[in-house]
Amino acid sequence: MQALTNIREALRLDQPTYARAYKLGETYRRLGQVQDAVRAFEQAASIKPCYDVYFQVGLAQRDLKNYSAAASAFTRARQYDAQNPAIPCQLGILAMEQTDFLTAERELRSGLSLQSRHYLLHMSLGQLYNRQSRWAEAIIELQEAVKLGPTQAEAWFELGKAFFGEQRYAEALQAFESARTQGIASAELLS
Repeated sequence: MQALTNIREALRLDQPTYARAYKLGETYRRLGQVQDAVRAFEQAASIKPCYDVYFQVGLAQRDLKNYSAAASAFTRARQYDAQNPAIPCQLGILAMEQTDFLTAERELRSGLSLQSRHYLLHMSLGQLYNRQSRWAEAIIELQEAVKLGPTQAEAWFELGKAFFGEQRYAEALQAFESARTQGIASAELLS
């Protein structure tokens, strides 16, 4: 229903062209038409280049697994807002998805230097350390993530994996129970 409302708003004739293209990009992305979203956001960027639109292009390109295009878009977004921790966060997640762990860690740490209390940065860094079996470091980051986002099931789940890796089974069980309580299904805990 919200998507339909967005399309109607975007097609109103009194909206500026940038707003129309941006709104269409958001709507296409919500509808899962990511390639159309990229085109709409790129049209918006050609009218008014700014952080918001390049960030959206990066997210949409990452959805399409066009990693180099996503990195390029996030880098362009950084040119417009170098102090926004969401940019190194997304670049770190992007690097992690490509198993470039060195770049991922550098970007995520860069984001934390901009904003030390950022749930997704701590969560992503904890996931990175879990993937590398760096359990003690993962525990530190994930404990901070669950402090910042106590209802985030994924953070509790990752914390449980880190405790399990450290052979701290009672704490792992508690974290997995918290993950289940917050919404992760039992089947996901077993995978």
